[in-house]
Formats: sequence, structure tokens, C-alpha cells
Amino acid sequence: MAVTYTADSQARVVELTVSGKITHAEFEEVVPKLEAELARGPLSLVEVIDSFEGFDARTLWDGLKFDLAHWSEFRRVAVVSDLTWFSPFTRLADRLTHLQIREFKRDQLEEARAWARNWTSLDD
Repeated sequence: MAVTYTADSQARVVELTVSGKITHAEFEEVVPKLEAELARGPLSLVEVIDSFEGFDARTLWDGLKFDLAHWSEFRRVAVVSDLTWFSPFTRLADRLTHLQIREFKRDQLEEARAWARNWTSLDD
């Protein structure tokens, strides 16, 4: 499985770990879990990207629709990866949305988790 889903409902943080190619079946498995957490209120997201081999067009389209429908329900997004080519996308999303998006290296995972949990103070 390319996507691993973990939720800390008390801290209001969901962590997704990506390794490989994301299939539409995996996307459809994760979305209801995310929507159930979002139904309880806003949350932060930690995206750990160990490797990324892409996804098909249907998954991209459905992912964009999900993002547009739920953008306002996320507070912070921590992108954790040593893949440098993600940086321009992360910076663009940070500028185009109200979200606080921050990049972390893989060895900064605990720092990323702590930052994502601390979204009641949205100043930093």
C-alpha cells in the first residue's frame, strides 16, 4: 500500500505517509476517513512523503475536488520529505491558500508533528 493513514483525533492531526504510486482505490479508502475526521471539526495534516511515483488522472482530479471542497477545514499542513522537487509545489500552495504550510526534512518528523498539533496559535 502506498498510503498509510494515522489519526490522532484528540490532537486533531491526521498523518499520511506516501511511498510509491497512489492508486485510486487507496485514495477512495483514505477519503472517507479524512471526511469523518473533518466532520468533527478542523484539523492539521502531516504528509510524510518517503517516495512518490505519481497517480493516475482520475486520482488527480478527485484529489483536486477533495482539496477544493475541504481547504477551509485544514489549519496546518506539514510536508515531510527529503524529495526536493516538492518544494515549489509546497511554496505555491502556501501562497495561494489560507493554510499554513511548512516543509520539514525527514529527520524533522517529530518537529513537524509538534508544529501541526500547535495550530491554536496560528501566528508562526
